[in-house]
Amino acid sequence: QRAAFNFREMINSKPAYVQIRLIGVEAMGREIIRVDAQPDGRGAKIISGAQLQYKGSRDYFHEALAVPAGEIYLSAMGLNREQGKIQLPFVPVVRAAVKVTTAAGEPFGILVINYDLTQLFNAITTVSNPSHRYYLGDGKGSFLRHTDRSAEFGFEFGKPEMLYAEFPSMRRLQTGDVTAVSYTHLRAHETRHDLV
Repeated sequence: QRAAFNFREMINSKPAYVQIRLIGVEAMGREIIRVDAQPDGRGAKIISGAQLQYKGSRDYFHEALAVPAGEIYLSAMGLNREQGKIQLPFVPVVRAAVKVTTAAGEPFGILVINYDLTQLFNAITTVSNPSHRYYLGDGKGSFLRHTDRSAEFGFEFGKPEMLYAEFPSMRRLQTGDVTAVSYTHLRAHETRHDLV
């Protein structure tokens, strides 16, 4: 119980924390402790009983367990999910996790913090000049922030590489064929700098 109260205080003091969880390796990765931030800044809530979820099938659970004890695992950016469904309105998150071990050094579970990226994305893509547009993408060709919000996180909806479809030169940047791409009036200008 003390850990749950500590997690609640952490969320109350860090508005970007969406969730803090201790997920065990037993029982298909069931949450042991879970504390959720509440909408509209109403503080944090300790979740218990039937509301605790099984996360053993999620990639981040297995990937975090594979990281050596004492090292921090960072997930890929994605949309927060509850009960297997994408949370609405969308909450872009990254998960930071550490493996928790028993006194004998055996894996017990993972401690995970879901960090809300909304304010960071807003700060990156907010521009004072209305004639400028900023987009944010990942290294796999998906938009994380776009002027058309329906284009964001396409990989979550079976539509990966929407960034490459809209800006084909960005694929060439990813593969290393060019080293810089700038757009003027949505026309690409590619630059190649050979490294010696």
